[in-house]
Amino acid sequence: MRKSFVCLFLFTQLSLASLACAEDTITISVFEDHERYVAASDSYGLSWRLFEAAAKHSNLKLQIQESSWRGSINRLQAHKIDLVFAALKTPEREQWANYSLPLVSEGSGIYTRHDNPTNSFNEIDLKNSVIGVSLNSVQEQIARDLGFENIYSTVQRPLLYNMLKKRRVDYLFFGKSIINYYCLYFDETSDRACMKQIGDLYHPNNVYAIANKNNQRASKLLLSINQSLLSIAEEDDTEQFFIEYQKDSEHHRLWVDNVKKAALVN
Repeated sequence: MRKSFVCLFLFTQLSLASLACAEDTITISVFEDHERYVAASDSYGLSWRLFEAAAKHSNLKLQIQESSWRGSINRLQAHKIDLVFAALKTPEREQWANYSLPLVSEGSGIYTRHDNPTNSFNEIDLKNSVIGVSLNSVQEQIARDLGFENIYSTVQRPLLYNMLKKRRVDYLFFGKSIINYYCLYFDETSDRACMKQIGDLYHPNNVYAIANKNNQRASKLLLSINQSLLSIAEEDDTEQFFIEYQKDSEHHRLWVDNVKKAALVN
């Protein structure tokens, strides 16, 4: 009887320990080929370093799941994951998502081959040109608003890169981080400037992590990370992340100011 009681006690304690461990783990969806994005892109990579440091400060373990953008959003809304990393802020998303404090700035651009004679947006043939975008992305909506009549959307980014090379699409509309990744790892030049940017960046924004507002646990964990981001923002170790991505002290200071301003609003 005593032996059974001891076994039951140990089993209960182990179960509680496992539960506590689970509560300290965040499932977070990231870009496919996440580690190479971290290495290739300052906006994505530096944002991840900052977010990762804040999670560690909150004693939270990040369990990453690589996924397409659409797949990430679907799982987030179905409560199958806690957070999605590298989201941009939009009015529509703000209706259902809670946001982290701002991470590193990001923008989207229209890119093409260097042998394309087009050098400005006004030279683009909006009626006949084909532009490639990620399905259901911010860039897809902006492309419509800009007047493109032929928009090729897919969840398969590598397909779009190959279509541009083979001249089956004329332009790509992506965030800087995605273009950096492609140029560094998939273009024969291994040069971040492997594509020509047409015009200015669109939808200047920041990288964020988001939680579903209806997922109270995930939202509380995100709040904890926000508090940690604010706590570590001015530390020397945090500034070192900026130095690793060739950002000077002024970039770090601007980010700190941005975080403090956002924290006051929230």
